Amino acid sequence: MTLSPTFIDFSAVPPRTVNASVEAHGAGDAGNHWVIGAGGGVRIGFSGDAQADEVTLKIRALVSKLGPVVGFAPLDVLVNGQVVIERFRIPGGGDLPQTMTFVVPGDWLLGDNTLEVRSAEDSRSMLWLYDVLLESVWDRDAAERAMLADGAREAAFTYDTQHSDGPQWDWEPGPRLRLWIDSGQDALPGELTWRGADGSEGAVAFAREMGTFLGHVRTADGRWSQFRGDLAERTARPAGPAWRFTTAVSWDGTWHGAGELGVNVDTGGAPIERLGWRDQRGNLASIGLAGDGASFLGFTQRVDEGPIGYRGTLVRPAPEVDVKAGPLVDVRVDETPRDDGSRPWSSPLRIQAPHQGPVVSITAVRLDDGRALMVTGSKDGVRRWDAVTGQAVGDPLTGAGWAWALTSTRLTDDRVLIVGGFSDGTIRRWDAETGRQVGTPPPRTGWVRSLTTLRLPDGRTLIVSGSDDGTVCRWDATTGQAVGEPLIGPAASALSVAAVEAGDDRAVIVGGFGDGTIFRWDAETGEPTGEPLTGHTGPVWSLAAGDGLVVSGGADGTVRRWDVVAGRAVGEPPAGRPGAVRSVTMVALPEGRELIVSGTEGGTVCRWDAATGEIVGEPLTGHTAPVRALATVVLDDGRTVLTSGSDDGTVRRWDAETGEPVGASLAGHNEMVTSLAMAEGRPLVVSGSVDRTVRRWDALTGEAVGEPLAGHTDGVRAVATVALDDGRTLVVGGAADHTVRRWDAETGDPVGEPLTGHTGIVMSLTTARLSDGRALIVSGAGDHTIRRWDAETGAPVGEPLTGHGGTVRSLVTVPAADGRTLIISTADDKTFRRWDAETGSPVGEPLPSHGTTAPVAAGVCDGRTLLVSGAGDNTIRRWDALTGEPAGEPLTGHTRSVTSVAVVRLGTGRTVVLSAAADATVRRWDAATGAPVGEPLVGHTPAILSVVAGETAGGGALVVGGSGDRSIVV
Repeated sequence: MTLSPTFIDFSAVPPRTVNASVEAHGAGDAGNHWVIGAGGGVRIGFSGDAQADEVTLKIRALVSKLGPVVGFAPLDVLVNGQVVIERFRIPGGGDLPQTMTFVVPGDWLLGDNTLEVRSAEDSRSMLWLYDVLLESVWDRDAAERAMLADGAREAAFTYDTQHSDGPQWDWEPGPRLRLWIDSGQDALPGELTWRGADGSEGAVAFAREMGTFLGHVRTADGRWSQFRGDLAERTARPAGPAWRFTTAVSWDGTWHGAGELGVNVDTGGAPIERLGWRDQRGNLASIGLAGDGASFLGFTQRVDEGPIGYRGTLVRPAPEVDVKAGPLVDVRVDETPRDDGSRPWSSPLRIQAPHQGPVVSITAVRLDDGRALMVTGSKDGVRRWDAVTGQAVGDPLTGAGWAWALTSTRLTDDRVLIVGGFSDGTIRRWDAETGRQVGTPPPRTGWVRSLTTLRLPDGRTLIVSGSDDGTVCRWDATTGQAVGEPLIGPAASALSVAAVEAGDDRAVIVGGFGDGTIFRWDAETGEPTGEPLTGHTGPVWSLAAGDGLVVSGGADGTVRRWDVVAGRAVGEPPAGRPGAVRSVTMVALPEGRELIVSGTEGGTVCRWDAATGEIVGEPLTGHTAPVRALATVVLDDGRTVLTSGSDDGTVRRWDAETGEPVGASLAGHNEMVTSLAMAEGRPLVVSGSVDRTVRRWDALTGEAVGEPLAGHTDGVRAVATVALDDGRTLVVGGAADHTVRRWDAETGDPVGEPLTGHTGIVMSLTTARLSDGRALIVSGAGDHTIRRWDAETGAPVGEPLTGHGGTVRSLVTVPAADGRTLIISTADDKTFRRWDAETGSPVGEPLPSHGTTAPVAAGVCDGRTLLVSGAGDNTIRRWDALTGEPAGEPLTGHTRSVTSVAVVRLGTGRTVVLSAAADATVRRWDAATGAPVGEPLVGHTPAILSVVAGETAGGGALVVGGSGDRSIVV
């Protein structure tokens, strides 16, 4: 495996990291950098196995002028104890940070690695550290790109400003400057220029860390002054109103769709009419805004490319909600469980989060076997789901970019097709049952925003698409070939399309555009039908066809009904404005009544009587972000189920008639699963993730249990469960926010206040029972300490356990033969330590581990307490927990670092060791003999980060693995 891009950005507080953790000694935060004193340093943990290729290491630092000898702070750099450079003198004399590039031999990497950056003991100046990056030599600048992209996640800035135009450089307070530009480049701004409608103008350049800027401004009456600012606030989204434009770029004399541009720039003066920027990657753009702000025209230029034309049309104000993706749950069962609820080793139950972003499109189909499917689209493609159970059906459907539009149709040969429109301008067709792609995609258009299908009198089925390039096109659904010329509309994005029968064997295609107009064409000839329909005062985002009606939803917050044959509005817009309407659909209820259903920018779903325009029932709530997609399907029991997809990443199902939810919302972890635990005596799996949540799952069915357990403000690194005397079971989570939290496993309610005391990331958790019956929570952290807590009250038990010289990575508790309960810990100092759980006293001497982090587990085998560990040398070792003596030979078989181990006792009395590794396998071993048990268990594709096991009601055992692909396999 190649090293994934790794970085630590010390300009952020706390430092931003990917694939890395940081510890410091004799060093600390100093705003936009860290300061390292003489003899101090930082210790960086990162993951990456040995490889044939070299690794590039980049360190950006300077030696300050603050000290008795200017610029003297020799630098030492070590990887896994091996010297990369010693006593390196950084040039520059303290004026500007210098980027130094070093080579690390690939075979120095061990799986879990340590990089040390140290200032020499005899240093006489401070060493200022800005960032550290690691990447494969073949993946040039990948770490820097990843760091810039990560920083761009929080790209809304507010600055306190000052200006000075006097000879003495007297600085006076100025208006706040607010800035947010999202051009899809995943990079922070480097320079900004603007001109106001009153003739005022300005230009500023930002510090790389975005903490300050410096530039100049000119007032409307021609006075120039220096202009500077200090960062006051940094957020993911702008606090005030912002605007999004659909954009296109021009080359070879034609315009091509180019995604969206989000803008919020407030200089505290007149409205801006011209704006220019260069990002930190070197991409630049300059645009001139129309007087009403509804469009722009300008140019853009990417790094190492020439300038090209750039234009945009206003789509909507940018959402004020910070969109967080929360994908569906993919539950696959390959074989029927046994009678006792257990499942064969060869038949994994997979719980996965397949979508990595907002759900932006939905359609529904019914297969020949009677099954009803939901089909969903997001930025990572298209998935199929059973509409009743919510379980995934088959593999993802192939595509590229955002699957922004979906529809379905049945061909004359009775095949059911799913049709998807993508942001790369392609339209793809798949067989709904097999998931196989049908034919080759037709020629590209602009970003495909909408799709529909219709049947012509001659029996042909047409696909109709609307795109960002302003065209509405027709395609033969069977052959994929274009039918006729594109349909002519206004010079604006075609955001929505629908088709309706007009009588006399005619069909009418209807298109909704970014300028608020609705156009109509004869479906067969392509000729316009009457004048454009007007009434919306903003973009028409969605259209739906019903019995003789077309319904439109727009950015102006209205839902309108139209007789498209007569070319007139039907009645007034339905009463009430729930907010900008992102999606609409029509629902035919069993008694013959039709409903209009709309999804709003605020996340609600509303129903209206199609005939009267009256609202039906209360808004359906649950989504926390815009509802972009709606679809309906009729189940075998006669119910019509409405499905909604949202920018919050979830899919919800509702009874269309009653508005009652149907099943739970479908959502899962949207970042890697870092930790797993199982509840004692029940098939409950608990998972922790970098997405800051803890989730509960039924281990036998794969179904989510309740809502996610929230509260942590940074990634969850460890989870555990503990049974209390009153019968309750608690779920425990430890996170990068330095806290330990507790929840009731049954209700999901928080229990007590967060447990605080650690000053580093909580990396490990375990539980124990004291002699007085109290349940104990034990936590280990990046501050090198172990803490004990009363599980019920949350009160600390004794003093922190100290002795380790690095992050405490793994904890386990075991009963000793003398009746004591032992805590076993491993840390980055490559030692095992044993502690009396009751007194906190060390037991025996530290034992050397065989790896940097050495995940550890323990169990009883043949009357002896065994300690089991795995590490970066791909082996698993067994030890006598009391004496520290090795128990047998190392267990070999894994081809990558061992990332997690567990011990389980089967109903037969046999004790089995489980090991998970970066080779994406789980292996089983006889704890007594060390012999392999069966074949390796597979189911993940990337490295498995955690493994746990538990007993089933029938005496079998469940093995659960969690992975970097955000999935859980049982």
